[in-house]
Amino acid sequence: MKRALIWVAQLPVAGGALILWPMTNWLGMSLLATTILLLVGVVTAAASCALTRRSAWVIPSAIFLGALFLVTFVDFSPVQPATRAVRRVKPGMLEAEVRAILRDEFPASGRFHPPGLERPVANDLLSFVLNPNDGAYDAAVIQVQFADSRAVSARFLPD
Repeated sequence: MKRALIWVAQLPVAGGALILWPMTNWLGMSLLATTILLLVGVVTAAASCALTRRSAWVIPSAIFLGALFLVTFVDFSPVQPATRAVRRVKPGMLEAEVRAILRDEFPASGRFHPPGLERPVANDLLSFVLNPNDGAYDAAVIQVQFADSRAVSARFLPD
C-alpha cells in the first residue's frame, strides 16, 4: 500500500514533465506556470521523502526541477525571448523603448535574431515572424500595436 502511495505521489511530476516542453516551446512559461510547476516538484519530493525516508524516491522530482530550472534560464526556442519581450512591453512606451526591449531579448549576434525585427512600423503595427526559415516558428508572430507613436498593446501569437 505504501509503495502505491509513493507512485501516486510521483504522478504530478510525470504530468508536469509532460507539459513542460510544450508550454516552453509553444506558449512560453509565465511566472505563474513556473511557480506552479516548481511547487509541484517540491511538494512531490517532500511527499516521496516523507513516505519512504529514502532519497532515491526524490530523484524523479530532482530531475524535473532541474529541467524546470534549465528551461527557465536557458533559451531553447525563440518563443522564450518572445514571450518575455511581450510581457516587458507596457502601454505608453515609445517605439524606441519597445525596440530596445526587442533588441535586448533578440540580440543581433544572438541565436534567435528574427529577420523582421528592424522592419519599420507600418499602419501603427510592428509585426514580425520569429523564424520564417523554421517550420516550427514560421507562423509564430510578435505584434506591437501603436497609437500616436506609443505602444497600446503587445502580443505573441504562437504557431
